[in-house]
Amino acid sequence: MSDSQEHSNILDSRRILHLPKWVRTLTISILSTMFIISILSSFTFLYNNYNGMITYSLAIAQGSSGAFLLVLILLYSQRDENVSGFIKSSDDFLAIHVKRSLSLISCPEESAQNFSVIESNKKDIFGRQYNLVSGHINLRIWIGVNVKKIFVIYFVKSDETEDFVEKLKRIYQFTFGGAQHVGFMSHYESAVVEGENIVSIWLTTPTSIDLLIDPREKLFWSQDIAMMTESFLRTSLRNGIVLETKACPAPL
Repeated sequence: MSDSQEHSNILDSRRILHLPKWVRTLTISILSTMFIISILSSFTFLYNNYNGMITYSLAIAQGSSGAFLLVLILLYSQRDENVSGFIKSSDDFLAIHVKRSLSLISCPEESAQNFSVIESNKKDIFGRQYNLVSGHINLRIWIGVNVKKIFVIYFVKSDETEDFVEKLKRIYQFTFGGAQHVGFMSHYESAVVEGENIVSIWLTTPTSIDLLIDPREKLFWSQDIAMMTESFLRTSLRNGIVLETKACPAPL
């Protein structure tokens, strides 16, 4: 990735002028205060017959009001984004941000510090498959983003006992319980895929409408997915859950 490409991936906010909220609030507050003070001063000067000062105070009021309107336009106007632009942003989120975060997960118990992330070249409606490989570990997952909603799917091999799903819920209660604090909801579905009994564990979470255009949202969610995946992997290995299945994780 070139420096210019990386720079554009970071500065891809939808707003024309992207500033922290406190800067926007402070700027608007200062201009509003200047306008109010200048108007009050004009009435004070008029009441006390300081005619020479009225012109200056009105000029300040006019200037601050014009600046106030200009700042509002610059701070809150947004660039138009067409569907093609959002599709590209979605692809970049999955292929760049999520992939990079997944490569940084580790599993010290298995001496796995970093993972090679092999991304499937095939993209379905809004998601992709990933192979995370390190030593003898091969974890396959499916991740999708639908504008303002994220999906993560893991497959595990079923031991075919009646209470296996309940067993999984107990095993992953802390892994997905932590993810629940940021909005993830976990779901379990037993199925037979390619002649193999598996359990699909799929998680969904709503996100900000600005996910695909706000660099802070992209960083947060890509890292949170990686953190949840790392916890899922470590918990699975500690509890002897078989993660390698014939079928690749995907929506059932």
